Amino acid sequence: IINGYDHPYLMKFAYSTRYIHFGEMIIPVGGNGRVTDPESHKGQTAIYVASGYLGVIITETRETFKIHPDEVMYIPENCEYRMMNYEDEPVHAIFAISEL
Repeated sequence: IINGYDHPYLMKFAYSTRYIHFGEMIIPVGGNGRVTDPESHKGQTAIYVASGYLGVIITETRETFKIHPDEVMYIPENCEYRMMNYEDEPVHAIFAISEL
């Protein structure tokens, strides 16, 4: 699935139900940094970076986090965020979104 209108990226779902979504996302390389469209979820989100360095920007506070390979970031329910790839290789990350 291609996710995002203005700044698309690839999402691969491994499992998806009403309560949980699990899969891989690939944030491509682009210009001075590839930034995704803002998103938030009804459930809690966990992102595990498999390769590359993922930037996560919390929209409300403008806090920015750099997630290294083999690190996980937790994002609370209804927290709007954007992801950014400012490296020269695509970022591969595993995500889980759950309302539980």
